[in-house]
Amino acid sequence: MKLMELDLTCLYCITKKADHLYDLHVSNGTDKLEYIKEIYSTISNTKPGASSPQVTSEVMNTLKKRIDIDAYYQPLKDRSNEFMLSVEDEIREQIKHAEDPLFRAVKYAMVGNFIDFGAMDAVDKATLQKIIDQSDQQAISKEEYAHFKRECLQAKNLVYLTDNAGEIVFDKLLIEQLKQDFPHLTIHTIVRGMPVYNDATFDDAHAVGLTAVTKIYSNGTDMPGTELDEISDQTRSLIDESDLILAKGQGNFESLFGCGKNIYYLFLCKCDLFASRFGLEKYSGVFANEKRLTLGTTS
Repeated sequence: MKLMELDLTCLYCITKKADHLYDLHVSNGTDKLEYIKEIYSTISNTKPGASSPQVTSEVMNTLKKRIDIDAYYQPLKDRSNEFMLSVEDEIREQIKHAEDPLFRAVKYAMVGNFIDFGAMDAVDKATLQKIIDQSDQQAISKEEYAHFKRECLQAKNLVYLTDNAGEIVFDKLLIEQLKQDFPHLTIHTIVRGMPVYNDATFDDAHAVGLTAVTKIYSNGTDMPGTELDEISDQTRSLIDESDLILAKGQGNFESLFGCGKNIYYLFLCKCDLFASRFGLEKYSGVFANEKRLTLGTTS
């Protein structure tokens, strides 16, 4: 049974984002009142127990009736991919020469999650670079990491749930390292089925070369998360039959936490709610398993 239901703070954030995006693109908003009414009507009609990603999808589809919002996010996604590709070789070398390359790759994949235009209105390049440079300072439980390595040795297959464009460059580096350390492990990588915010789709995965490293599957939805009852039958089967799941990002956590599957969550706390949930400073990282996770004790 799912435990992570929609928080009122999330609801406020979703409506604020919808309002911001409307104002950003409509100079003469004569139908603004009707738009806001429709947003609140959409929210009030969501099914009981809906997660933040589910509500976000409904609200964004309401916005898309008025604005080509995907055309706004695509250049942001492209620039994120280009920037992360520009540092890819350097980061790969850092991983290669680390005392524990896999541990280093996990930390880089963690900080790559900073690139989130859903949780934030803008991604500051200087702050991103600082977070990348200081990635080794992120705390990861040695015990949880040992669990992860042990399970990778024992598992036959792993499902990797991606989150954002740009970020997927560092996901690629982690997947490369996983394949090197655990050559027996079959890795299936899942992206969003349709655009939403700056979340990664198949086209983004292809653009950064992720398709050359791992088999990519689109989940069939435009939700910024992974709702098991709404994704495609193919990706649901991959998840259900997997020995191990690595889920990136807050949205995947919000939509999956409580499902009881063997999931390792990997993300940065990019909003005050998540920082409070985990008892961490903002932009601190989380690497924790579904079955052992108690909110507030992750590192």
